[in-house]
Amino acid sequence: MATLTSSSSSSYLHLKSLIPSSTTPNPRSLNPSRLNPSAPLPLKKRPSMGVSNRPTIKAMAVNRNNSNDEPRETIMLPGCDYNHWLIVMEFPKDPAPTREQMIETYLNTLATVLGSMEEAKKNMYAFSTTTYTGFQCTVSEETSEKFKGLPGVLWVLPDSYIDVKNKDYGGDKYINGEIIPCKYPTYQPKQRNSSKYESRRGDPIHDLLKAHNLPPGLLPKSITNFTFDPSTSLLVAHLEKPCYAKYDSLTYFDWVVTGKLSYGVLKRVDGFKQEELFVWLPVKGIFNMNPESGVIMFDIGLAHKQLSMSLFETPPECNDYGVLDEVGGSLGRKGGIKEQR
Repeated sequence: MATLTSSSSSSYLHLKSLIPSSTTPNPRSLNPSRLNPSAPLPLKKRPSMGVSNRPTIKAMAVNRNNSNDEPRETIMLPGCDYNHWLIVMEFPKDPAPTREQMIETYLNTLATVLGSMEEAKKNMYAFSTTTYTGFQCTVSEETSEKFKGLPGVLWVLPDSYIDVKNKDYGGDKYINGEIIPCKYPTYQPKQRNSSKYESRRGDPIHDLLKAHNLPPGLLPKSITNFTFDPSTSLLVAHLEKPCYAKYDSLTYFDWVVTGKLSYGVLKRVDGFKQEELFVWLPVKGIFNMNPESGVIMFDIGLAHKQLSMSLFETPPECNDYGVLDEVGGSLGRKGGIKEQR
């Protein structure tokens, strides 16, 4: 049985139970074929990872995009019991829905799965229309499969605590139709007047990431130019050359990195890979679900990975693969991994 393990210096991973591929298609690569690296991504030999003292729970969770349905063992985040679920949704930008319309959509989506609005109101326990757009509900793992392919559903994730001490899953509370605002601050994105945002001196891409509540160090210093179109949310960043940086693990950036940028979210990412257990996995999405949590979530296809925000405070240097050994693999790192969200 394949095993994902974690040491005190590495992040927690938990496997996705549902990846609605029909709603998250891979974006068409903008990389010209002539610019692709001629050699495959190298695999670096390094000491084996230590096994965490944290108890593990076996889960029959598999990558739906992989024909190999081998069960995998996963390290569970606090509160993750496969009965509490976070349903991340996306909405059109023009016209943007109101808060009330979003809540109505959440309830209608849940009612579609559970069969009635009455059951939906009983089982939705939290939601957000600001920091992220989605709702949280109590359903079985089998029932969670029914969200797959529903309109607007982007991801279906096992929920986990924002506040472990108080066993709080975060978001505005929803109790049988009554809304109790969350105790955590919420944030609204700043609106730009220009229809298209292009890179220019003194206003780099890292400032754009911060304006969208994402840490500036998600992308390296070697961005030569970029464009961002708010009408489509498309972000296109060009690098000097393909290169490697070091966060918690080795990261590869292609000539061009693209994604759909919105407040606290960079989704449908292309040109960004991370090495996990000696395998290169594409980063498909990045979420800052709650600014107060101090962690950020990476969707790496096979798993969801939560990392300390401190790792991404500063844009890292990006180097050829061999240079990493010379500097001790410490590029871009400013803090340790947080062990819980």
